Amino acid sequence: MSGTVLAGTPIAVDFWSLRRAAGARLFFLSHMHADHTVGLSSTWSRPLYCSPITARLLHSRLRVPTCWIRPLEVGQSHVLDEVTVTLLDSNHCPGSVMFLFEGTFGTILYTGTGQGPTVTESQDGRDHSGSSGCPTPRGAEL
Repeated sequence: MSGTVLAGTPIAVDFWSLRRAAGARLFFLSHMHADHTVGLSSTWSRPLYCSPITARLLHSRLRVPTCWIRPLEVGQSHVLDEVTVTLLDSNHCPGSVMFLFEGTFGTILYTGTGQGPTVTESQDGRDHSGSSGCPTPRGAEL
């Protein structure tokens, strides 16, 4: 299973086990590949943020109710609770994005494509990699 709960944040990305996502209240889907949607189904009942293309695919393929799908425009910053998120085109597949998260925890770039580190270092210097198993590179440029 792909995905992670970002330690020290309210953010879960590509991670759909609510029991194991304690403290997460902002859920994001980077793209519709099967390894990123394991555990996600028509019974999902929390707001889920993704790109507009992924939003359409999510409803048509997995039947996630549209009332829970929150498409966010790519290339724009969006404020959700105390977190600012910017979706960046990852050029991986249609609708795939990277998430740039900014908040009191620092700045985190989640790539989600398996190309390079999944989570990069934040400004606060803490490791937010959670369960991804990826090391936090030092001096990474965001």
